[in-house]
Amino acid sequence: MDLLTELAAWSRVSFAGGAQLRGALGAVTIRERVAPIPRLAAMVPDAPDAHVVRAERLVTLEGEHAVVARVRVADRSRALAIVVGDAAAMTFDGAAHGGPDSSDRDDAVWAFVRELARHAYLGLGELRRRRCVHARPPGWTGIAHAHATRWLHPQFPRTPHAITVFDARPLAPHATTAPSVIDREVLSDRTRGMLKEPPGPVARVVTGSGLAGVVGKIVGRMQDAGTPTTIVRASLADQRFEYVAELEAPAATAGDSLAALVALVESIEPVPMPQLVDVSHRILYWGDEPRGG
Repeated sequence: MDLLTELAAWSRVSFAGGAQLRGALGAVTIRERVAPIPRLAAMVPDAPDAHVVRAERLVTLEGEHAVVARVRVADRSRALAIVVGDAAAMTFDGAAHGGPDSSDRDDAVWAFVRELARHAYLGLGELRRRRCVHARPPGWTGIAHAHATRWLHPQFPRTPHAITVFDARPLAPHATTAPSVIDREVLSDRTRGMLKEPPGPVARVVTGSGLAGVVGKIVGRMQDAGTPTTIVRASLADQRFEYVAELEAPAATAGDSLAALVALVESIEPVPMPQLVDVSHRILYWGDEPRGG
């Protein structure tokens, strides 16, 4: 689908926080800066027979993560999409007009919403801290932090093991600026304040997705606590970003959760590359001067 050509058949009505597109096929409501970021289930209509019949995870042209879903409510279809930003989302809710050939219109609205989501313009930039997509450790409970996800052991707090997956960070020179270093000292480094033993050997690792780096073990104890703590840190990288995941557990039992850390690290996906194309040659406003002689 050529979205620029397709948009010529749709009119737009703007409202605070978004717009609605209206056309012969149906209508699509677009909302910007939706916070907190909604779950797909929260967008499904509150009806007894409403259910998702198809869901697809995709990456926008800017390299942001998104999901588009087809929802059936009675004999009608809805096309829903969520484009996930750092602290807010852009959402799309499309519905076809009823009547004869409505299934064809449902298909067309689905394709239209999918392309709108793929072209979503959040404008957040590529080189920033980015969410790190990875598989959930089976049975572990996730807690969202501002720039990390912390997974708690299924028997937590009886088994005080936790795995922290930090947001991917841009590599140098961005990683070595004063704000980045201070952030690590103040918020990110979980070994700060520990009385640490001499560092042990590190193991080199390459994941199936091509990320490469090292895994090392840090053993120490907080100054106000006597129980030794082990932190197993995996630090991976590609050409743009660093990816860090850590297992934190009592030194005596840390080995019990190593398999969960290894599986999680292997599941980490590189931050998507933007796929942006300049289309300025297709846009001419009445005030523009034609180029060329």
